[in-house]
Amino acid sequence: MKGPPQRIFISTEDAFFSQRIRLFFANHPQYRITIGQTPDSTVRIPHDLYLLPAGLFLSRHKTLTLLKKPIIAWGPENLLSPSFQWGAADYIKQPFSCEELYCRLCRIVPREVKLSRENSLTRQGGQFLINESKLSLRGLEKAVLAQLFQNAGSLVTRRTLYSKIWNHEDLHSRSLDTTVYSLRREIHPMLRENLSAKEVLLTIPRYGYTLTAYE
Repeated sequence: MKGPPQRIFISTEDAFFSQRIRLFFANHPQYRITIGQTPDSTVRIPHDLYLLPAGLFLSRHKTLTLLKKPIIAWGPENLLSPSFQWGAADYIKQPFSCEELYCRLCRIVPREVKLSRENSLTRQGGQFLINESKLSLRGLEKAVLAQLFQNAGSLVTRRTLYSKIWNHEDLHSRSLDTTVYSLRREIHPMLRENLSAKEVLLTIPRYGYTLTAYE
């Protein structure tokens, strides 16, 4: 059985681009597209994902992240890093095609919807649980997961993790990579629906990590 279409809000003032999007997604009914200048008028309407210009996202990220929905930012290359740092789920560099946008949606929306139903990480006192099962974590694993949980849904940079946990900023060290590998090995057996631990503890290449499944 097919589920309801996923609601996608796209912010653009470009009438030509808006028309291209509408024509393209008319052939993909699994997505219901809303196009506007800002998401203000749609905050009360549930959307599953927002596609926003990077400048708009960065200027209003504190308000937008309260939506607790994935946001894809788009814009020039120099805004890629800050967009990930402030919690963007993905970034598309200009110019981009409708086909690229469709591929990004297929990758992000199903994962976010699936993870929101099950496999969410919770915390009870000093213990972390997935699907009501306690994770057996060592000191460094628990410290890394605590930082990710505290900033769940946003990028936690490698520099931040090294600074707060290892008390140095040697980005060439492999200690963090080893700890994340061990942490994923603990998470994986607890997951359902054939998910991998890499989907729950997401790597943002060269920058850091994001916890995608949490309550």
